[in-house]
Amino acid sequence: MTGNPDWISVTFASDKATTETFLSKAPGYIYGRGKIGGATFAALEGRDLFVWNLIPEVYPRRNQRQRNVEAFVKASPIFRELGPGGRKLSRNFLSGIVRDKKMDSGAVLFELFGEVEDYLRGAHREFLGKLGKNPNTVYEETKIPKERWKQLTLVDLLQICSKALSGHSSGEEIGHDWHGLTEVRNAIFHNKWEFSDWESILGPVLSYWSKLNALILLVEDTASDRFRGVYREESRDGRTTGAGGSL
Repeated sequence: MTGNPDWISVTFASDKATTETFLSKAPGYIYGRGKIGGATFAALEGRDLFVWNLIPEVYPRRNQRQRNVEAFVKASPIFRELGPGGRKLSRNFLSGIVRDKKMDSGAVLFELFGEVEDYLRGAHREFLGKLGKNPNTVYEETKIPKERWKQLTLVDLLQICSKALSGHSSGEEIGHDWHGLTEVRNAIFHNKWEFSDWESILGPVLSYWSKLNALILLVEDTASDRFRGVYREESRDGRTTGAGGSL
């Protein structure tokens, strides 16, 4: 065994032989010398495998935008903690950045915020009722103007749900500070963000990702309707938002 995958490909070309590279924690090698051949590294062409899996459009690097996206993903540990929903969101948003399409990236977050807002608007009163809260009383406690009660925004809804969870066992995990996320929501909905500042747009969304999905799952556990958003996420026990349960 030469340890060279090219030798195998050439020698057994008529049999259409190919080689695969596997990583193992075993202390020894199953067969051969265990050295990864140069052809493998040449094929990778310096690609970071995690980045490549998340946003393949980064490679091959042809411009500074691709390099910036690669550096951002590599420097942000949160990408490794995301479930399928968060990875899909990130991939779709970053794809627009790589392609220099501001409106495509903005549309990804517009869809996210719109779906979450629509879901919470329809399900929050049932959620509050299951918590033993009177919705109108919570509206007043959160100082939501009465003229907005019939058309609550995402900013209002997040404040209302957090207020209702005060003293609840899940309240600490979800918290009460949504300022960073709602600032991004407002910038997206009113198109008041600079394309060059895309990191300051995606960054806060990802930092709030865990608590946002924890809230959605909690509402789902009490409401009859299920969240069917494009970027639905899995809970820690493997359920996706939409699986139901109990509070």
